[in-house]
This record gives sequence, structure tokens and C-alpha cells, in this order.
Amino acid sequence: MMTITLSVPLSGHPAHLETIQRFLDEAIAAGDVWITNGSAVHALVSRD
Repeated sequence: MMTITLSVPLSGHPAHLETIQRFLDEAIAAGDVWITNGSAVHALVSRD
């Protein structure tokens, strides 16, 4: 499992948009990838 977090200042910067888009395209194409937010991860690991 690998976790990558995008900070607001980095992910919201227009110059980084192309790099982020390319990363997401390649990750999705690779398959078996879960792209979500922190709340969903917390909900998953906090289940009883």
C-alpha cells in the first residue's frame, strides 16, 4: 500500500495541473488503484 497526499498549495497551483493529471491517468490505467480522500480512508480503518 502506498499513500500519496497532495497539499492544497501544491495541488491548487496551475503549473502542477498537467503533472497531477498525468499521474492520475497512469495510476488509473495501471488498475487496482483506490483514489479517495482522507475521510474515506479513516472510515475504512475505523470500522469495528
